[in-house]
Order: sequence, then structure tokens, then C-alpha cells
Amino acid sequence: MAIIDVTIRDARPDEAVAVAEVIDAAYSMYDEQQRALGAERWTLYREYRESMLNVAERMELADVLVAESGGRLVGTVTFYRPGEAYEEGWDDTVAGVRLLAVHPGARGAGIGRRLTQECIDRALMFGARALGLHTTEFMAVARELYVRMGFIRTPEFDLVTDDGLVIEAYRLEL
Repeated sequence: MAIIDVTIRDARPDEAVAVAEVIDAAYSMYDEQQRALGAERWTLYREYRESMLNVAERMELADVLVAESGGRLVGTVTFYRPGEAYEEGWDDTVAGVRLLAVHPGARGAGIGRRLTQECIDRALMFGARALGLHTTEFMAVARELYVRMGFIRTPEFDLVTDDGLVIEAYRLEL
């Protein structure tokens, strides 16, 4: 999909289902990989996928942003202002990023970078000292984007699932 004009904006409440559809399409690329890792991992991943799709609830806690092109939603990310409930370990001076997702048909057009940059800009606007996020080893494209944008691996804030999956922490000092 050639993206010519993309607008980054706050999602409207009536777009929660459409945002969930973008997330579902984007993260479906990991399904087979996770299923191949065994029943326990597959169960945990399916539970995570289900929680990702609860966009309406997340809209009450954070800023759900979307990338729109040609009247279609092609990407999304959730931005948590400093001090908002996000992940264990971050203090009140850290803003957060979760669930960066770009529809498979819109990949390669810089949408993930633009959504991440919007989170950086908002973090600065809200006086955050840093912007933090968590990702996993199997999300290599996202990890590479974050590193290119200046995020640094901060293992002291890693989370570990019951089956040993390390959810890697990254942080951008602002």
C-alpha cells in the first residue's frame, strides 16, 4: 500500500473496533511462531492478544492514537502520560508506549516511526523525563525502530512471564 498522506490523531471512541482490527491484523504475524513454542506459550500469547483488543477500556486510561490515510486507519499506538497506570517499574516521571501496530498493508511507509515520534512529542509536552516501553525478542522490527530512534535497552525494568519469556524494557531519556 503506497501511503501518500497520513494524519496522526487521537482515536475517537466510536473507532475502538476499527483500532482493534488494526491491532489484530498487525499482531497476527506472530501467531504461528507463538503456537509453535508450545501450549503454555500459546495460551499466554492468546490472553495477551485478547487484552490488546480491549481498546475501549484502554481509551479510558490513556491516549490511543491512530494513523489515518485515505479515510482508513492504518496504524495505532497507546500513549500513557507520566504518572498514568502503565507498567510496573516506571516512576511517575516516565511516559509510556504500548501496542504500536501498523496494518500489514501499510508497512514500510514510516507509519510506525511517525506514531512513535508523536509519543515522544507528547511525552515532552507533558513534562516526562523519559519515555518507556516493553517489547519482546520476537518483535524484531519494532525493537530495531526503537533503537534507531534512540531508545536504550534497560534490563533492570524487564518483566518475565511465568514461562520465562523476557519482556524487554527500553527507555528514551528526554
